[in-house]
Amino acid sequence: METLVTADEVAFQARVRKVIDGRASDAEARATREEYLARREMEALRRAGRRDDADAVARRVVSGAFCYHTGPHTIASAW
Repeated sequence: METLVTADEVAFQARVRKVIDGRASDAEARATREEYLARREMEALRRAGRRDDADAVARRVVSGAFCYHTGPHTIASAW
């Protein structure tokens, strides 16, 4: 069976690797850890059949909870 991976997931995995390798700034590492925990929370809520609660977590992420500054640019991670 083939597994489809979104571009967002690929980008997220790249950010995780950057944190693990120690190449991320403190702000990037903090935002990546927060996003990782939110993704785990969303998955657990969806598995428990609590889709509305999982969607609320997604809205919190999209609203900019995981924005961080990288020089002159601001990167927001959302899915």
